[in-house]
Amino acid sequence: MMSKMPNEIISNILSRLPAKDVFGCRCVSKSWCYLIDSPYFVKIHLNHSNETNSNRGLLLQDKQNELHWLDLNNLKSVVKLNLPIKFKDCEYQVLGSCNGLLALSASDYLFALWNPFTRRSINLPLPKTHSEGNIDNYNYGFGYDPIGDDYKLVRIFGLRKKISSGWLDIYSLKSNNWRRVGDFPYCFFDCSDGVLFNNALHWVVYPKEASIASQFILAFDVASEEYRKVPIPHTDYGNGRPFCVVGTLGGCLCVNYILHWKCTDVWVMKEYGVKESWTKLFSVSNCCSDFLRSFTYWKTSDKVLMNHINEEYILYDLKTKRYQSVEVPLMPEDFDPKTCVQSLVGLNNGDWKTVQEE
Repeated sequence: MMSKMPNEIISNILSRLPAKDVFGCRCVSKSWCYLIDSPYFVKIHLNHSNETNSNRGLLLQDKQNELHWLDLNNLKSVVKLNLPIKFKDCEYQVLGSCNGLLALSASDYLFALWNPFTRRSINLPLPKTHSEGNIDNYNYGFGYDPIGDDYKLVRIFGLRKKISSGWLDIYSLKSNNWRRVGDFPYCFFDCSDGVLFNNALHWVVYPKEASIASQFILAFDVASEEYRKVPIPHTDYGNGRPFCVVGTLGGCLCVNYILHWKCTDVWVMKEYGVKESWTKLFSVSNCCSDFLRSFTYWKTSDKVLMNHINEEYILYDLKTKRYQSVEVPLMPEDFDPKTCVQSLVGLNNGDWKTVQEE
């Protein structure tokens, strides 16, 4: 009976399923395989996930370099993901996530793009190494260029001396090569990855010639490959200097101010790029010590899922202003979380490489 149904109806039904389940349906028939692999279906499946806020989860990398998936719809358990073969038994980093694709790096000698839900990956060429100066940090960002229909991996180098300039390299999946874009005249606070929002990657930086107090959010447009400054919220912490973490929350750019590691203020930018639209959403004080940051709304806009020093999650209720610890079976003891959406997005440049089944 399904064979007699129009492709539009089949597409509508399948687009509501998780990517892993849909990918398994390719075995039903040649026509289903062709449909599921088509750019048309891949796009409507991804759009449905984004529009309904479904098929979303967290990637958790633990101390043993295992990678796990936590479904945000239920928070009931974590599932171990099978890494591409070359990344097994080695130290690696998840450099970024975009539309279900992950950018991976292993000690700067191996780069790859990988879709963990279709189990397909592609190795990237190595970037040219700049030999001058001492490298202080590597900051990466991964995003999609909607104008050029291209995925780009951004790699930024910072130098130890403030009087020196760093530089920026970009890998393009479409051209399958790296290129040097130009100098990078800013300092980072840490080696955090760029936060993708509104087709731009965001980092908290400060000018090399200035003090940390001059911090602002730097946005790098993935399409135009141009920088722009995004103002941070105007706050008065007196002599205190809060640690600033940029992120996204409920379709808005957000900032977490962490003061003395005991208090977290969460701000959202309701109109992107407009300084006056920064709104303090809530403040969490003395609920737990050390590092605490917001990640996402959970099911409704009344509860915010927050991560506590990469060890546990708490749910903060915006109505009651109370929090509760989230118990997740099989949760790794220590992890580095990143948000991700399940998708069927492919890597249409280069050879497909399918890793082992789970």
